[in-house]
Amino acid sequence: AMKVEHLSLYPLAIEPSTPFEAAGLKNDSDLQAELFMSAHETLSALGWDHYEIANYARPGFRCRHNLKYWNFEDYLGLGNSAASKIQNQVFVNERSLSGYLNRIERGVPAYDDTESLDEREDRRRRVIMQLRLHEGVLDQELREVAPKDSILRFEELGLLAAHGWRARLSPQGWLVAHQLMSAIA
Repeated sequence: AMKVEHLSLYPLAIEPSTPFEAAGLKNDSDLQAELFMSAHETLSALGWDHYEIANYARPGFRCRHNLKYWNFEDYLGLGNSAASKIQNQVFVNERSLSGYLNRIERGVPAYDDTESLDEREDRRRRVIMQLRLHEGVLDQELREVAPKDSILRFEELGLLAAHGWRARLSPQGWLVAHQLMSAIA
């Protein structure tokens, strides 16, 4: 009824000393996985495009910003804590609002954390990010940047599979993507 065109599904982390914890709620990865897969089945049956692990869109409504980020293309983040990638530079703005505003008022760069990426690191990060996409990443590129034993282990566990020229995470792989990305990194 709301004519929603895009959904991002992320699990809620129950943090210490929050009302959620006080209410007796706990982090439950099995329940999170069950709810995620249920949402996936429902949205897929309704024709939604599952284009990135946590992102779904009605046909034609993929988020262009998300795609730039997941393809590790250039993007500009504005505001405190915002991240940007311009060519081989990755930077994050001052995290506190007061510090961010102070930097703006003084006319100095708003970022407080910057990193220059060499060609290999830029490529490695792009491969890891693209692996989150439904289309996956070129299989050859994944094999050039990731440890061979990690790839073989993920394939044996059914978490990663080749689809033509591309490597993609399986639905089970979506649920442990963060751990997979860390192992590949």
